[in-house]
Amino acid sequence: MTEIRVLSNVQVPMRDGVNLAADVYLPIGISSAPVILSRTPYEASSDRFISLGVYFARRGYVVVAQDCRGCFRSEGAEFRPWFDDASDGYDTLEWLGQQAWCSGRVGMWGPSYMGYNQWQVAPLRHALLRALIPQVSPSDYWRQGAYVNGPTFLMMNELMMLLWASSRAMSLRTDLYDHERILRTLPLVDADIVAVGRRVPLFQDWLAHPTYDDYWRTISNENKFGEIGDVAAFNQCGWYDAYPGSAFINFTGLVEQGRSEFTRRNQKVLIGPWSHSLNHSPGLQQHDVISRTTLGDYDFGPASLIPLAEEERRWFDYHLKGIDNGVADEPPVKIFVMGINEWRTAAAWPLPGTRPTPWFLDSGGSANSLYGDGRLVVEPPEHSRPDCFTYDPERPVPSLGGNHSMQTWEHILTVGPIDQRPLERRDDVLVYTSAPLESDLEVTGPVIVKLFASSSAPDTDFTARLIDHYPGGYAQNICEGIVRARYRDSWEQPVLMEPGEIYELAIDLQVTSNVFRRGHRIGVDISSSNFPRFDRNLNTGLNNNTTSEMRVAEQAIYHDAQHPSCVILPLAGLAAR
Repeated sequence: MTEIRVLSNVQVPMRDGVNLAADVYLPIGISSAPVILSRTPYEASSDRFISLGVYFARRGYVVVAQDCRGCFRSEGAEFRPWFDDASDGYDTLEWLGQQAWCSGRVGMWGPSYMGYNQWQVAPLRHALLRALIPQVSPSDYWRQGAYVNGPTFLMMNELMMLLWASSRAMSLRTDLYDHERILRTLPLVDADIVAVGRRVPLFQDWLAHPTYDDYWRTISNENKFGEIGDVAAFNQCGWYDAYPGSAFINFTGLVEQGRSEFTRRNQKVLIGPWSHSLNHSPGLQQHDVISRTTLGDYDFGPASLIPLAEEERRWFDYHLKGIDNGVADEPPVKIFVMGINEWRTAAAWPLPGTRPTPWFLDSGGSANSLYGDGRLVVEPPEHSRPDCFTYDPERPVPSLGGNHSMQTWEHILTVGPIDQRPLERRDDVLVYTSAPLESDLEVTGPVIVKLFASSSAPDTDFTARLIDHYPGGYAQNICEGIVRARYRDSWEQPVLMEPGEIYELAIDLQVTSNVFRRGHRIGVDISSSNFPRFDRNLNTGLNNNTTSEMRVAEQAIYHDAQHPSCVILPLAGLAAR
């Protein structure tokens, strides 16, 4: 392979005179080459970016890994996540175009923050930027990051608060903190004092904007798809990450709204049975990637490991080097179908032939716990008694596995498929299950739970999980969601509930692909908390971020002819006919 040399701590000037530090990996013997840029707040000289630089530079690319403004070696008095990344990213592209070793084509690569900041610069349409590989990144940070349909993504907020409390040192020993004390702090606005002994501006800013306002619109990419032109994007994520729905929002957003025919035709998405760290077979190895087939307590088998680095290289080879390697002829959608543990490709998303199909909640009024009488049926019940439970914020339902971004914090919060029976034994969890399936049933696409619910509180939360119940009893969580009732009709203008009044609520469980095998049962679990993934609704109707007062709420879920509570499953293939 090509030998390389490294230029360390290269100073890249921004328009306001601030210099940002970068490491440049150059292939020896090649006078100019396409550039792969990754901009990060997580130390551009770390192992992750050394691996990136060595891998691609040896294959004929220049790799530039840059510390974001205010981070590590870069100048800048303050690190403002995402708010400076559009202009700083654009100025970095300008600088790249002035370097003799830049061939005139640039791609961007990176997971999480590094994925999201690709979307910040892409709408500015710099002529050099031609291809993106954003991994495990949100499409809108209000409804998928700091907040998720109203509740705060509490674990994410704590992580960012601890890591970004000092923008010059983001490698804190998070295992040394008293996380239970931090996460249970009331009022929540004081959690930074408890955690690090002072105010953290980022954390305070997020809590000061609990509704969807211009603060969040500015850094959202969902409202900017139409501004992106001539950029190909290869979205990657895992079903058990926090952002698989975002990957498809980004994919379909550019397919449908991209400014040019090139953009609309050159989008790709890949989703595997992973969490926030994508599994790799031999190839590009990152410091936080473990090549393993198991996530949570489920083994997805050897097929779940793919040569992802090779797929990324082929993507850049085609779009940055112009190599006709067949990338343009491949189906744009590639997903791992759980249950049968196989990969599938498709021409579009949702998969052609998919039909959203409701399965209805039913019971005799005692769906509490797995020992109750909750049922999931294909026809809406005519008459049934509502199911009631008590939600006490002092005794929230704990997070157990799930679809989130905290894989590296498994000592605090487990991730992925974990047997849900310990939660289903609680009387504040409603459990609805189908009869054993007579044949395999594939669910691939967006999953929505529609609830008709009332509460004694002026505001409360409702949660939902889709469960695959095995004949032996194992209850595998597939996907999950939450809604804060005050945001039921609007993210911008929340409205409290009238206690005792029945409201229709939609809970977005994002997306999945799972075959429920013959003999298995489809399940839906309903409750009012998922802590500490999400903050606890204190049930008062006051600002949950600034108050300590809490109340117990009496909840009711209705499922009759006038109130057809259901889960809407995207049935694929023969099941949709």
